[in-house]
Amino acid sequence: MPVTLKGIYRKFIKYPIINPIKMKQQRKRLRKIYSLFIQNETLCFDIGTHKGKMSDLFLELGANVIGVEPHPDLFLNLQEKYKNNDKIKLLNMGASDEENTLLFYPCEDKPSRSTFSLEFTKEFTDCVWSKPIKIPTITLDKLIEMYGLPAFCKIDVENLEKKVLDGLNQKIKYLSFEFHFRIPGKVHDCIESLERLGSPKFNYYIDDTNKFIFKNWVDKNELLKSIQKNKNKRNIKRGDIYVFLGDE
Repeated sequence: MPVTLKGIYRKFIKYPIINPIKMKQQRKRLRKIYSLFIQNETLCFDIGTHKGKMSDLFLELGANVIGVEPHPDLFLNLQEKYKNNDKIKLLNMGASDEENTLLFYPCEDKPSRSTFSLEFTKEFTDCVWSKPIKIPTITLDKLIEMYGLPAFCKIDVENLEKKVLDGLNQKIKYLSFEFHFRIPGKVHDCIESLERLGSPKFNYYIDDTNKFIFKNWVDKNELLKSIQKNKNKRNIKRGDIYVFLGDE
């Protein structure tokens, strides 16, 4: 294979020099965001723990964490990673609107994209999907009954966000959920579910910028208008929406 300038750039500049700097900057921005929600001994739910990136940050900020991860291999890795940390408890389950057993579709080449959503597998044809397996699910209400009301809940479940929110019938002050620009209608569904609990306010960032679009919390109309505006911008793939539900 011929050596190209692009290949040299990736091997000797981008990966060893630029990427670590970029990741450090992203983590600094994330820490700034989560310090708004999390203080020492705060209880957090990490729904869709994956490799533990966000749990690591929650723990750094002094939180106690309940991590819910359905992928068997990722769960085993998490158990090994946190085996000496008593501030995090891990559950090898999915989260949904009821306690049940659902078909889970593992993604072989990108495990963090694994999903309970058949629609998601059809949309993301760039993944190599394995044969589905049966995984038990739990609701946010049940997790609250077991561990207490969290101050913050992160939801990253590859197109099952609405069902996870439907399993919540009490206010969590702050929460976040992921959305994909390929499936923008799911944002409306999630907002409808949240409106059962009060009058939510929103903010969000796109891709891995980790920088809020708005300076202050906004209503759903302003949120949806901004997402629509960004939808057709080149290379934008996903985002994370943050929600303020207030106190009980």
